[in-house]
Amino acid sequence: PPVPEDLTPQPRPEGKLFATLEGSGDSMPLAGIGMCCRPTAYDTICVERTIEWYLLMGGRHIDGAYLYMNHESIGKGMRKAMAKGVPREEIFLTTKVYPTEFGYEKTRETVERSLKQLGEDYVDMVLMHAPSRMLPGPGPKDCKGLTNTECRLETWKALSDLRAEGKIRNAGVSNFDTSHLEELVGLYEGNSSKFAPVTNNQIPWNPWATDKQVKTVEYCKSKNIQITAYNSLGGTTGETEKAMELDT
Repeated sequence: PPVPEDLTPQPRPEGKLFATLEGSGDSMPLAGIGMCCRPTAYDTICVERTIEWYLLMGGRHIDGAYLYMNHESIGKGMRKAMAKGVPREEIFLTTKVYPTEFGYEKTRETVERSLKQLGEDYVDMVLMHAPSRMLPGPGPKDCKGLTNTECRLETWKALSDLRAEGKIRNAGVSNFDTSHLEELVGLYEGNSSKFAPVTNNQIPWNPWATDKQVKTVEYCKSKNIQITAYNSLGGTTGETEKAMELDT
């Protein structure tokens, strides 16, 4: 339903839990709304109203992605909620760069395009959506002649520079296992003044987690990398597992 024009925002729920992110010290709400993978996520009016309602009801963490093709509607919903009194500094906005957009220049271009679509000057978190393609199709054109590992490192360099420029506040990954994480953590630990820390890994995480996922979470804890769970009530993880198994 449409959001009433005279609706005033509710405060964030009491006792809301947050994770403190490495490097920036930002507080990421542990509960959020994902903007993918259901018919309503691709209906422009529904997305706009959902975001406005969510923010006005006290929600603050929005998880989006360039791949989801709904940035513009998310941005409209945010602006409507902010016009009614929701502070931008309380909203934690995440987007992602899909592997077909990897590479230094292409990543920068994709983040700039995402900002324009959202109508925002910055986003709170940008994640590398997966270590390698999860869907059939061509590889990233910006990484021609590079290995998958080299391509990921070039992408991280771009995210690090965008963070230094204030266009993103935090950088992280999604669907990465320990071997993929070690590549990026090594960059940061080798030169923390040039590269961003890996602050977050978004993965399937539930009571039926695989041994690989358990080991990945243990590694993340050892490096102060926060976990964002999806499929937290269970679900199909086959495509994710295939992506995490791809040749590095």
